[in-house]
Amino acid sequence: MFKFPKNNFVLLETNRFDRDNCRSYLFSNPHKIISCYRLEDVKDAFFELEDFLSKGYYAAGFISYEAGFSFEENLKGLRLDPGFPLIWFGIYKKPIIFRHREKIDLFTNKNSTYSINNLQFNISRKKYIDNIKKIKNFIKRGDTYQVNYTFKYKFNFSGSLPGFYEDLKSKQSVSYSSHIKTSEFSILSLSPELFFRKNKSLMEVRPMKGTIDRGRDADQDRRNIEILSQSLKDRSENVMIVDLLRNDLGRISRAGT
Repeated sequence: MFKFPKNNFVLLETNRFDRDNCRSYLFSNPHKIISCYRLEDVKDAFFELEDFLSKGYYAAGFISYEAGFSFEENLKGLRLDPGFPLIWFGIYKKPIIFRHREKIDLFTNKNSTYSINNLQFNISRKKYIDNIKKIKNFIKRGDTYQVNYTFKYKFNFSGSLPGFYEDLKSKQSVSYSSHIKTSEFSILSLSPELFFRKNKSLMEVRPMKGTIDRGRDADQDRRNIEILSQSLKDRSENVMIVDLLRNDLGRISRAGT
C-alpha cells in the first residue's frame, strides 16, 4: 500500500489531460536540497543543479520571481531580504510517475476539512490607485509598454492543506498544478501556462493571454469566445507576449534555429 510522504515532497500534477500532459510526478526523500536566499548565490545554485542533472539525478522544486534579478545586469545592484528561498530544489534519484487515468489515493489523511478567515489585501486602496497612476506615467514616457501589476490577498488558514489543494484543483482544472511541502513551508500552485519545456535542443513555451468568464450555457460560451477573439486589447496582449518570449528565447538560442 503506497503511503504518501509527510514532508519534503514535490507533487507535480496535470489535471487537463492531453497528448503533451498525461503524466504526474511525485518526488520524495531528497538526496540533497539546494536552496539560496541571496541574489549573488543564484548562479552557483544553478551550477550545482546542472552538476547533479548531468549525473542522472532529478531536480524538482521552484524558482522565486525575484531570482530573475540576478540575470539582469541593470538589476544586479538590488538588495533583497526575501526571508524565503529564491531557489529551492530537492535532488532525487527518481520520481514516482503515474498517468492521470490511474486512480491513486495520494493523500492518506482522510480529514480534509479546513477553514479560511481574516481575508485582506496587503495594500490599501489609495496605494493601489497611486501605483496604477505611476504605471500609466511609465507607459506614457515609453519606459514600459505593459506591467503585470499584482498584490497579495492574505488570510489565516487552519486545517487540512491537502484538502484545500484538492478543492482548488476541482475548481481550477489546469495543466500544471503542484503541492510542495518542506519542514519550513508549503506551496500550492495552479497554473494554466507552460513556462517552458526543454527536450534536448528544443524549447517550447505556451503563455496565455486573454480570459473571459464562462457563460451560463453553450450559446453564451460561443458569444463570449467571439467577443474575446475580437477584443483589440486581448489581441494586442497576445502579440506582446509572443514578442516578449521570442525575444527571451533569442537570447539563449543559436542564431538561425
